[in-house]
Amino acid sequence: MGFQKNIKIFLNSADALLMPSHREGLPMILIEAICTGIPIIGSSVGALNYLVTDNGLLFEPRNINDISDSIRSFSSNKNNFLEIALKKATIFQKRFHPNNWGDQTIKIYRKVLSQK
Repeated sequence: MGFQKNIKIFLNSADALLMPSHREGLPMILIEAICTGIPIIGSSVGALNYLVTDNGLLFEPRNINDISDSIRSFSSNKNNFLEIALKKATIFQKRFHPNNWGDQTIKIYRKVLSQK
């Protein structure tokens, strides 16, 4: 699909976000999906390790069996994952609101700079 300006159409029709990445930082689509209340099924890499708890499932990168097992587990418990992800969406919306995120980033920079 390439870059999309309006991803709401895609997020609103998704049951989950599948991220079989080999490595990641903090991808915007991860934040957007979590804030929308979409469960995540992804590799245990980068920020996914910190942001995906009971709102989804993590699998070992490059492990086809683990990916398959995670997708099957999600399918078997889809409603439970959706319910939890929706509840957590409000928390993540506050955490990643641009103003809050900016303030937190500035605090981190100030802390690091003051330790010189």
